[in-house]
Amino acid sequence: MTQSSTVLLLTLGYLIAGQPLMGEAQGARDEQAIRDVIQAHATAWNHRDAAAAAAVYAPDAVVRTSSGRLLVGRAAIEQAHHDWLAEDTVGGGSIHLHPPETIKIQFLGLGVAVADVDGCFAPRASGSAPQLPPDCTPLFIVVVKRGGRWQVAEQRALARARG
Repeated sequence: MTQSSTVLLLTLGYLIAGQPLMGEAQGARDEQAIRDVIQAHATAWNHRDAAAAAAVYAPDAVVRTSSGRLLVGRAAIEQAHHDWLAEDTVGGGSIHLHPPETIKIQFLGLGVAVADVDGCFAPRASGSAPQLPPDCTPLFIVVVKRGGRWQVAEQRALARARG
């Protein structure tokens, strides 16, 4: 049996047995790193930086937008951000946020996690105008750790709950 086969069998065994694949300290560091990636996207939007917003995605990432549009690859994701930021600027601009309390992360294995998070946009405050509540869309993302760095590999905008 090769070393890679042994590692694969051990990993599968841990997954089947429901055992964690990393220590608590490593898990906490990875969870914070994933939260940082999510927040980096909002920060990039708020700085009007399409390249930085797209940089949180893996080169081969796939994004399904709330309108159903499919974006494949970081280049397409960056171009979409350029377009969205241009449109947003014409509309007066917005503040993008991912409220920390909405970020729920679950590790599926070594180097793979999923997260549920709200992607929210609020109008920029202007003078004496009342601050409107943010418009939020639930997102489901898959993050992977490649080369020691967490990146978004898949993202899906989900339908909002109707009350």
